[in-house]
Amino acid sequence: MPIGEFCNRSVVFATRKTSIAEAAQLMREYHVGDLVVVDVLDGKHMPIGIVTDRDIVVEIVAKSLDYNTFTVGDIMSHNSSACRKAKACSRPYA
Repeated sequence: MPIGEFCNRSVVFATRKTSIAEAAQLMREYHVGDLVVVDVLDGKHMPIGIVTDRDIVVEIVAKSLDYNTFTVGDIMSHNSSACRKAKACSRPYA
């Protein structure tokens, strides 16, 4: 089955310089639990990672850190991968 048949095409973006407060506000506004982190190169969004609401809680809130001193780039997960919507999904997901 092609990934495009079940993936979410409405993606909310942030950059590594996005503040933690702004990231949380974007998640709330768009009712999502993660943001794709991008670099903008030649006007195109190039995915470089992802940040989740859990990242904010575990890395900042649970440690009682000042969220104003961090950006998305400080806590995002790297090594994300992307694929075309026509690519077949070879592994079943539950």
